[in-house]
Amino acid sequence: MAKNRREKILNLWVARIIPVILIALFSYATWVVVDLVCVDYLFRSSLKNAYHTRRGAGIAILVLYFVLLLPVLVTFARLLQTIAVNPGYVPRGPQWYQQRQNKARDIATRKGKTQHTGRWMREKESPESDVEMGRGGIVPNDRAAAPSEPQSIAQPSQGLESFYTRDVFVCESDGRPIWCSTCFNWKPDRVGGIVSMMNFKFFIQFLVYAALYCIFVLVFMAVFVSEVQKQPVPLDTHFITVLALSSLFTLFTVGMAGSSIQLALINSTTVENLNRKTKVWQLAVHVPQSSPQHASNPQAPIPPMVPIPQGSSPPRNFAILRTLPGENPWDLGGPLRNLRTVMGDHVIDWFLPIKYSPICHREGAGGSAYPMGPVVARLRRENGISVPRSGQGPSESERVSERRHRKRRRRRDDPVDDAESHEATESRREEKRRRRRRRSHGGSAGSKEHTVR
Repeated sequence: MAKNRREKILNLWVARIIPVILIALFSYATWVVVDLVCVDYLFRSSLKNAYHTRRGAGIAILVLYFVLLLPVLVTFARLLQTIAVNPGYVPRGPQWYQQRQNKARDIATRKGKTQHTGRWMREKESPESDVEMGRGGIVPNDRAAAPSEPQSIAQPSQGLESFYTRDVFVCESDGRPIWCSTCFNWKPDRVGGIVSMMNFKFFIQFLVYAALYCIFVLVFMAVFVSEVQKQPVPLDTHFITVLALSSLFTLFTVGMAGSSIQLALINSTTVENLNRKTKVWQLAVHVPQSSPQHASNPQAPIPPMVPIPQGSSPPRNFAILRTLPGENPWDLGGPLRNLRTVMGDHVIDWFLPIKYSPICHREGAGGSAYPMGPVVARLRRENGISVPRSGQGPSESERVSERRHRKRRRRRDDPVDDAESHEATESRREEKRRRRRRRSHGGSAGSKEHTVR
């Protein structure tokens, strides 16, 4: 336990120090670019008049530098503000605080025992020692007679209503949501790290802008270092330092930006991507009373896990459905749709760190916590579960998937009609071609007649 506590403290301090280090690096690079490169080297030409002053090049570099630095700082500030104010974390359950109090009480009890044991060793020859020890100096109360054993904390029913009022949620084999034994609360459908759905958009923007900034610094510093090396003057160590740092951070930011954009295109998180190709999602899908269940359907609905208050709604039944290995229920059916749920519906939102991602305040079709794609629509269709008509309707991806399925099913079930429709289409095309030929022949004949006259 002490080791885990030390690791948590270390991670906390690292998370606090990293922003300070990044700001210091930005400040150092700005000083080198502005003061040493542009002012001393380009404006004043301090290298013993090796080159004439080049004010135009210096002004251009300064403008481009600050144009690229400004969005980096803005997105970085927006990212830190979101992490500090609205990170989107699930709060700890009340049992976590209860367990923490029990641990603190046990530690205090052990310390009390150690102190009184030392006192007994010092006063063991005193006649009053037995009396004092018999007064309860070691055992101040019954609960502290021995350290409390680790108890298995039962999973409470509190908080389940938010899941069972939905129509789709990620569940265990018994139909309950996933329980987190660390924070003693029910896990949401999608789990991330410090980069969550609330700040994933700002994180991508920061990485992209930082990559462009680092590439720019790397290119022009490499040019100036190569230029200075040709002169009979010593090379400034700050030039080499900034060149090395820009090379390192260019590799890091380009790789991180590419990886984050790839996750956004497939609508996946870092945690979900660890076993994306073999992951089997288990979903509890609400079965409306009007759903025509197939007789051969092996997935039977399960009763609700918590009682529904009387008079509010009829009992809700859920079916446990499993995806195929590698299927992503959050994939909306296309990279552009997935990217829009993260970056925004409008292109201008992709570049401005102002609005949160649409996925943060947009529930999925049928009441799921996040929008779900064609995989869930296919599972519903295969198991004879209709989409609930109450509340929100099906999403665009589910409607597109349903239309495609109906079209394929009509072609498969009635190939004769499909052949007839193809013949009718061909006949209409042939008729249009005949009309064009008639019009073209008629126009040419009229022009010839006019010429003869």
